[in-house]
Amino acid sequence: MFKHRFFASLFTKLLAALLLAGAILVPALSGRAQDFGVTVTPDRDRINVRIAPALGHEVIGVLERGQVVNATGRSGNGRWYRIDFFGQEGWVERTVVIVTGDVSVLPLGDPPIAPFDLGDGPRAGPSNAAGNATIRLPESGIRLRAGPSEAYFMITNVPRYEMLAVTGRSPTGGWLQVNFRGTLGWIANLGPKFIEWWSGSLESVPVWGVVADGPPVNQPETGPSATRDALMTAMLLHIDISTRNLDLITGVWNTIALTGQQSCILNIARPQPYIPREGDLMEYPELAPLVAALNEGLEETGRAIDLWHEWCRLRQLDYPGAQALLQTALPTLQNARRGFEDARAQILALGLLPTPTPLPPEITPAAPGATVTPEFPLLPDLMAFGLEGNRVVFVPQFTHPELGCGWQGLGGQVVGMSGEPLIGFTVRLEGVTDPTVRLETVTGTATAYGPSGWEIKVADGPNSHVFRVTIFQGTRRVSDPKLVAFPNDCQRNLGIMNFVQLTPLR
Repeated sequence: MFKHRFFASLFTKLLAALLLAGAILVPALSGRAQDFGVTVTPDRDRINVRIAPALGHEVIGVLERGQVVNATGRSGNGRWYRIDFFGQEGWVERTVVIVTGDVSVLPLGDPPIAPFDLGDGPRAGPSNAAGNATIRLPESGIRLRAGPSEAYFMITNVPRYEMLAVTGRSPTGGWLQVNFRGTLGWIANLGPKFIEWWSGSLESVPVWGVVADGPPVNQPETGPSATRDALMTAMLLHIDISTRNLDLITGVWNTIALTGQQSCILNIARPQPYIPREGDLMEYPELAPLVAALNEGLEETGRAIDLWHEWCRLRQLDYPGAQALLQTALPTLQNARRGFEDARAQILALGLLPTPTPLPPEITPAAPGATVTPEFPLLPDLMAFGLEGNRVVFVPQFTHPELGCGWQGLGGQVVGMSGEPLIGFTVRLEGVTDPTVRLETVTGTATAYGPSGWEIKVADGPNSHVFRVTIFQGTRRVSDPKLVAFPNDCQRNLGIMNFVQLTPLR
């Protein structure tokens, strides 16, 4: 009886923790999205809903075939629809949904890059934009960031009593885009005690603001170490938020271990690799092992989430073997936590003393206004191929044994819907941490991986660089770009990427 009460109590605590974590990960937005009379529904069993209108951005959930949601906007290039994702704002690609209604009435939406990308965001940087509202900082200075989140790097500190032109806002109004002495950036809207409106109002400024003339640049007051501290602060925030995701999926697998049961309706986003800005690792090479440890934690967290999705699929189909996935998931969770803890320890060892920015209050957003533009043309891209297992498998390189650790690269196969080798497809690799890198090869040229094998060398030794890999059929892109973050490990200097065909080529 005591044992039964113990497990019942533990299960109740786990369930409460899951609900609490879900409330943290999926905040409710105040107010209802404007109804433009346009709806979308998936044309296949499952489609990804992303945080921003671009392939490779974080997936915040999925829509199942038959689910109907309201469209609230569209991207400037016409390839994405913004939707009301059960209280959250999300984006779905046009090629995987069925649309009803007049899409020309949907307002254009062009949000900044997703948090943690830390690249050259188009909504921060040099600009002469004046805006139609003005604020003053009456109580204290405030941090100017490269985007509307604590996860973006700090550009500089705005001093007390500064007057700022307001050029934009986030959808909830929690962040403001301002012009500080010729530099666009974002500040937290901390309420009337810290923000005085001298002209205009929150509702009078456009959502997402205006585009800068160039990328944002750090403007440290105490020399280069301030820039390094800003990068480490962003990574520490990334670790904190990613650990919440890890705690959630850990709770899921603990519940499976205790009861053999688990709800499969939770939306747990698969984390993306951490991508330093161009030149960061060249300027601060001591951050390379830190980035590798962080990406190890993110990769293993994503693997644990993928294993849970597989558990749910097997359980739904009543196939044997679902419970056996637990034996793989538990060490995967341990590896993920070890990666985050290692990254955090390295940050503290480098002497960072972070001061977190207070969280902004919730503010009721104004309804967006409609912008009517002509219908956009169809594009030929077709996302027919996916990455096997939705992950890159890192192993010691074996195709050039004479080079050992003096080689780093990617390789794999491309196969059709029946497992047949597909030869003659182009594999394109583009640098993310180093945008000057662009390499291509053709399937069937590296048969050590199989009849449709391919291989691309990226370096003469291990490093933490991040790349984007895409499959093309001629000039047509036929896969999502897949991000690859190398772990800076001699024993994992080859990334295996096998692409499999998911839908027919039309």
